Amino acid sequence: MKIFITFLLLSFVGLQVQSQTIEKDQVCEIHKLLHKTLSSEAKYTVYGTTQKTVIRNFDFKSPDGIDTSASNVWKRTEWKKFLNSVDTATVSNYSLSTANKPWFKNTGKAKYILVFAPVILSADGNLAISILKLTNSPGRSSTSRVYFLQKENGKWKIKQERVISLTDFS
Repeated sequence: MKIFITFLLLSFVGLQVQSQTIEKDQVCEIHKLLHKTLSSEAKYTVYGTTQKTVIRNFDFKSPDGIDTSASNVWKRTEWKKFLNSVDTATVSNYSLSTANKPWFKNTGKAKYILVFAPVILSADGNLAISILKLTNSPGRSSTSRVYFLQKENGKWKIKQERVISLTDFS
């Protein structure tokens, strides 16, 4: 009986580790997709850990803001259900590295600093929200954006993006 219980416990721990690895791989894929998308605009220095405070300007229950178009992806049933299920109290920061190897190379002088909030995945793992902040330089102008992503044929695709805040201190 002890062997059986030990086997069950080890199996459960193994499944948890595998699940966390799969989730971390998905999160890394999302961050890299957004970085690649943004890199066509400018060069960014990526902050080494996520910052939960970046999500503070996004309203999960009513994400319209001034954009009330009926075609917005967050108006769809599956997105409404996902967004309404998000509990920001359970969101926590994580490092943007694996085994002390950064996911992004920051070389040379960059014009902007890119700070990611933690990615939030739906329970079924097919929808995700990624919010980020781009800062011109510390204490200067910044913009926060939200990206709505969906998994299609095993790959994450950006379904929609919108600006959620602009700040200009100049």
